[in-house]
This record gives sequence, structure tokens and C-alpha cells, in this order.
Amino acid sequence: MFQDSARDVRVEDNRFLAAELRQTDGHFQWGGRNFSETARNVHFGFEGGAHVPVLRAELRTPAGTWEPRDVNLDERVFNNNGHFEFQY
Repeated sequence: MFQDSARDVRVEDNRFLAAELRQTDGHFQWGGRNFSETARNVHFGFEGGAHVPVLRAELRTPAGTWEPRDVNLDERVFNNNGHFEFQY
């Protein structure tokens, strides 16, 4: 878990995540780009007793509705010598 070896973790302007996450049919999907173009109320936090890093947002569906979704950042984000990296 990357947060075990990091302090003051935060997401600023969605820059890194916008380059690695997309949204498809109202769901987050790794390996894409620009999820934030069809997202609102985006927020990041550590959740539960295990402090899981979770990104939450409302994503627009093909029908035009907004659905609450989340993604566990531990799935693909790692700490490599002090630098966060995305890995497939």
C-alpha cells in the first residue's frame, strides 16, 4: 500500500489521475484519460480501518444521469523511491 510509506498524501487538480483514469458508461476504468471531463464532486480520502485510498466522484452515464462511483487507488498506484507511479 503506497500510503504506508508516504505522508500528507493528497490529490491536486486531478492531474496524475486524469492521465490514467477514464470513465466509461458511468464507471471508472484504469488505463484511460480525462475522467474528470465527465465527473463532478470529485474527492479523495482514506477510508475504513485499513485507511484505503479511495477516489470518489459522480460520473455521468450515457443516459445523462450522475451516479456515485469510487475507485481504490491501491489497485494501480505505487510508491517507487518516493515517487508515485501508475502500474498496470
